[in-house]
Amino acid sequence: MKLQKELGLKAALLELERIYVVVEAELRSKSTLTDQLLPMVERYGALEGSVRGMVALVRSERHESVDDEQLDAVEKDIGEMLLQLGLQGQDDEYLAGRGALETAQVSMSKVLQGVAFYTRGLQLMGQDVQLFGSMLARATLQGYTLRPQETKILRRIAKDLVTVVPAVVILLIPLTPLGHVLVFSFIQRFFPDFYPSQFTEERQNLMTMYSSLTERRELPESGGGGAGGEAAGAAAEEAADCP
Repeated sequence: MKLQKELGLKAALLELERIYVVVEAELRSKSTLTDQLLPMVERYGALEGSVRGMVALVRSERHESVDDEQLDAVEKDIGEMLLQLGLQGQDDEYLAGRGALETAQVSMSKVLQGVAFYTRGLQLMGQDVQLFGSMLARATLQGYTLRPQETKILRRIAKDLVTVVPAVVILLIPLTPLGHVLVFSFIQRFFPDFYPSQFTEERQNLMTMYSSLTERRELPESGGGGAGGEAAGAAAEEAADCP
């Protein structure tokens, strides 16, 4: 009986992971199904909380406290969610191993994409800080008068540096991975100015295109291409943000 409950909970956790991967992908794709997925997200949260609670009981050797009817109801709800998402069919036994492998591959791919995304964001943040310091030093120490476009760039960088703090605080809040996804998706959708521009797809795509263009150019004066190139790139980003 104990082994049966443990196996049932392990299977439930694996199926919840499959549901999470699919729902997360739909939310990140900004598809028209986002509003339809919100009830499913709430249902997922309730199921995950119930399963985690039963797992805690099993780990504390309190198997008898796990209600069989509740476990059966959770398994039934998970099966219905799998059917709604198209993750379950008549060939489930044959595809079980393949599905687990595909889920692992998708998860690893998303992890690598996420690491690359945030690495590029940190690189952009470092470049912006360097540009901010150089432009501010020119204005204060050399008496250089900033142009309106350069002033906009400084304001944008300052705003990004300020918004990094609450973004880090949100990451430190003990939420489930799906909870963090929902919070940041909500922020990007309804409060785009609250999110640091270095960690947006628009900014990274723009800088990728700009970098590919500058790499093709052979500038004879390599010494003057650093700060000037960064300023031009930031100016291009500022122009792209303007309506």
